[in-house]
Amino acid sequence: MKFFARWLVNAAGFFAAILVVPGITTAAQSRWDIVFIAVVAGLVNTVIGPIFKFFTFPFVFLTLGLWLLIANMIMFWFAGYLGHEMGFGFTVNGFWATFLGALMVSIVSSIFGKLISAR
Repeated sequence: MKFFARWLVNAAGFFAAILVVPGITTAAQSRWDIVFIAVVAGLVNTVIGPIFKFFTFPFVFLTLGLWLLIANMIMFWFAGYLGHEMGFGFTVNGFWATFLGALMVSIVSSIFGKLISAR
């Protein structure tokens, strides 16, 4: 159940970033395409994200946590690439769109994660 809640929180973060951040475009034909994008992005961030962050922990330690933002940017870009290869992804145009998208995912995931865990 915790995995599903974590995935749902991450998917909500990606959904918010796709809708709000300029420079992130989708080829979505319907709302279901955006839902599928959020599903793929949430799964990437839920499954691959912790593994990636575990193996790059020395960078997190050396940069006093700044690497986590870079890791989130890489996960955000990878989710878009993977979804695009599957036919319903999003494209990120430039560094700042990736930065703001990853920041949006982090903020929304943190807020929703705190709300769910406080329950």
